[in-house]
Amino acid sequence: MSKEALTEEGVLKLRQKMQDMPHPISRSSTIFSLDCSALFSPDLMLLRARYASKEELICDVARLLKKKGFCSEGLCHSALEREKKMSTSIGNGIAFPHGDPEFVNESRVVLVTLERPMLWDDHEKVDLIFFAAFNMNVQDERRRVETFYRELIPCISDLQTMNTIRQAEDSVRLYQALFQ
Repeated sequence: MSKEALTEEGVLKLRQKMQDMPHPISRSSTIFSLDCSALFSPDLMLLRARYASKEELICDVARLLKKKGFCSEGLCHSALEREKKMSTSIGNGIAFPHGDPEFVNESRVVLVTLERPMLWDDHEKVDLIFFAAFNMNVQDERRRVETFYRELIPCISDLQTMNTIRQAEDSVRLYQALFQ
């Protein structure tokens, strides 16, 4: 699923899997495996954030990633262009924006929760964003990203997990909750 998840078809597949889930399930194990822990960090979790638009959010996240050396200048523009082609909202108040891998130096996921849901496209409101910046050129990175995608569906299908993420106020504690 790795490279195809970054395409419009990949977003459609993710959206379809969300719609096909009969009911939220509850899990007692960790949210993500330790293999995915390198994709996340507390300083890349923007909790209870306020943004006027998805464009502002996407550019702010891309600036943060660039400042930390994880991406280059073109990530914001490529993510905005992708949004123009097709919305990355996947249902249940969740969006999965991403830019072109060519602008990513090191794979990361920026997790953003919004204080108030925002209109992401013509009809979908979103309050939880997984901004994916993935570099698919290194085998370890590809493996880690593939693991992330496998674990994402159960994560976002779990009502308890989504509530934990949405209600989090401390990024260090949220990071611990994601991987313990």
